[in-house]
Amino acid sequence: MNTKSHTDHVITLDNGRKLGYAEYGDPAGQPIFYFHGWPSSRLEGENFHRAGQQLGARIISPDRPGLGLSDFKKGFIINQWPDDVLALAEALQIERFAVVGVSSGAPYAFACARFIPNRLTAAGSVSGIGPLDGPNPGQYLIKQELTITRLARRTPRLARLLLYLESRKLKRNPAKVLTEMDKGLPDVDKAIFRDRPDLAAVYAQTVQECLRQGMRGPIASIALEGQSWGFHLEDIRLKFRVWHGELDNLVFPATAHYLARRLPNCELTLYPNEGHISTIVNRAEEIVGTLLL
Repeated sequence: MNTKSHTDHVITLDNGRKLGYAEYGDPAGQPIFYFHGWPSSRLEGENFHRAGQQLGARIISPDRPGLGLSDFKKGFIINQWPDDVLALAEALQIERFAVVGVSSGAPYAFACARFIPNRLTAAGSVSGIGPLDGPNPGQYLIKQELTITRLARRTPRLARLLLYLESRKLKRNPAKVLTEMDKGLPDVDKAIFRDRPDLAAVYAQTVQECLRQGMRGPIASIALEGQSWGFHLEDIRLKFRVWHGELDNLVFPATAHYLARRLPNCELTLYPNEGHISTIVNRAEEIVGTLLL
């Protein structure tokens, strides 16, 4: 295992594939596996670092296949993710743990709740997406992400080119990219990057880290959002907590209501004055605390 820093750990799986992860919060705390969004990486776990320190939670944030430090896996699908999570838990000698999926990381938390519920102490999603393979997905997700998801499935070469061009902009001038992104966000989300420059810097780093191995992994990852996940939400019997901001204009609040209708045992928490990013950051202590109960 690479112990260069708390953000650059790597384990080797039984099939020889490498899985990267970062750790945040309290190293001696109760474990919570944090599943990052898109385009993102293990470094996104920084969002829960302070809350983990304050509440005694060990935040373990793995890279998905083809992103960051994790090797690409041809043919990888979402319902295989729990196998990687179990392998990481075994390597860290963790018997039971909580999982939380953030934004595009939500399907991976659902998969764990479906396939390894006996290993979980709690499960939840924050600003999380839902299944997009049904009718009218535009009621749940911003048009730009739907477009890249469809391109990734149908014309991955074009999607890789577009992502490459965007990544060059980010490398040349991350501040400008953040400013452009800000334009479409509600004020409460804009305030996060204005008031927390540390998190603004982390955002640029985590996107760049997502693209460390090139465009193949990130485009394969986003394509998975728009196809069958390999299981149904109705099959999840474990209690699942959904946190969502009512001002979220990236993953629309309708998604949270949709998830609550389909999950048999769902606890839905809506924040009237929070957006996509602000829910993740401003409500981190509340979310971590609930996952530790």
